[in-house]
Amino acid sequence: MLMKLLQRKEQWALTVRGWIVVAIFSLGVLFLLFRNLNSLLSPKQPVSSDVLVVEGWLPDYALDEVMRIFRQHHYRLIITTGGALEQGFYLETYKTEAQLMAASLVERGVGKDSIISVPAGFVVKDRTYAAAIALKQWLHDSSVAIHSFNIISLGAHARRTRLLFQKAFGGEYSVGIISAHDLSYDPRVWWRSSDGVRKVVDETIAYLYARFLFFPHKQR
Repeated sequence: MLMKLLQRKEQWALTVRGWIVVAIFSLGVLFLLFRNLNSLLSPKQPVSSDVLVVEGWLPDYALDEVMRIFRQHHYRLIITTGGALEQGFYLETYKTEAQLMAASLVERGVGKDSIISVPAGFVVKDRTYAAAIALKQWLHDSSVAIHSFNIISLGAHARRTRLLFQKAFGGEYSVGIISAHDLSYDPRVWWRSSDGVRKVVDETIAYLYARFLFFPHKQR
């Protein structure tokens, strides 16, 4: 009776040499992923649009790249985003990152008619998402006809920025991303500097959190 319940089958299994090959291949894939991690987090994937959204927290040196992109690709409008300044709030004329960035771009030569500041409220976490929600609300309330835009972020923060804007906007808008160069480390060998390791590792963790663990309340 027992023999009728059992059946002998041949089974393929890896040899020691096979396991070595698998291990070498896996290590090779992990090495390539590690080496290109900064590039994966810093995409340049713009969509067809004449509207440029600039995150207000970008450092001053990034404005050179913002101006080049704005002029070279003939954007008609820049929208700046960002919440309350974390430092200098009580001394600055401009109280939000969005307002400060807009004023800085005007000083760099952007016409006042070509720039709009959309500040977000003060938040202690999920600031990029809060900036996206503020922009979405402004677009819904304004008479400006916009259905797509490209965001300029900085370095390894860019992929997370686009993800959070997409979560905020859903499928209503086409969202592109442009990663400005982060000059605090060499992106080709990011692991050779403390700034590079800190930013790339932090942004990797933050992106995975935003992708798999961040579930914002459904916006109306």
